[in-house]
Amino acid sequence: MPIVVATSSDLVDAGIVRSYARPGGNITGIADLADESAVKRLELLKSTLPKTSRVALLTNPDVPPTPKIEKIVGAAAPALGITLMPIRATDRASLMSAIDSLAKSRPDALLVGGDSNATVYARELIKRATALRIPVAQYWPGTAEMGALFSYQTDIRENYRRAASYAVRILKGAKPGDLPIELPTRYELVVNRKAAKDFGITLPYTFLVRADRVID
Repeated sequence: MPIVVATSSDLVDAGIVRSYARPGGNITGIADLADESAVKRLELLKSTLPKTSRVALLTNPDVPPTPKIEKIVGAAAPALGITLMPIRATDRASLMSAIDSLAKSRPDALLVGGDSNATVYARELIKRATALRIPVAQYWPGTAEMGALFSYQTDIRENYRRAASYAVRILKGAKPGDLPIELPTRYELVVNRKAAKDFGITLPYTFLVRADRVID
């Protein structure tokens, strides 16, 4: 049965497909490379909060991209003058417990690595972190509207439209394994200036002008 992926991390690195150019087998679609963009979110966080030195990195050990996320973000942090504080969660209960544990460690910000828990329970995650006065850098579209300081990721709605075109081509006879997997060409930065004001954060002008959308 053909499988069209609408959003994913590194399918090649995870061993799910052979290559992006010729995936082989019965899988094709869109890769949004949330693992790769985690480093960019850390850089954006530093540019937003220049004095940031301690950042909690939230990941899910049960998700295949997690080791890569932790490795590449961990490698980028020292050059930015940031010490990472790893926290991990695999379900809602452990996610809420991980957020609540930040009351003791008090990081300057929370960077969401990227997994379904952080998406499904995004509103509650952001609400709890905000109650602790910890700004959140999220990845999933729509989370800035929920109160995250900003979100940075590909346009998921566009991914779905592109994935639908793959389905049409397959229904017309194309083989999934012969259809190259598309990589992101554009990322969307959504900034919540209202959340920043609530935290007493003055967002740099250079950061705001980079945003695709600003929430007031």
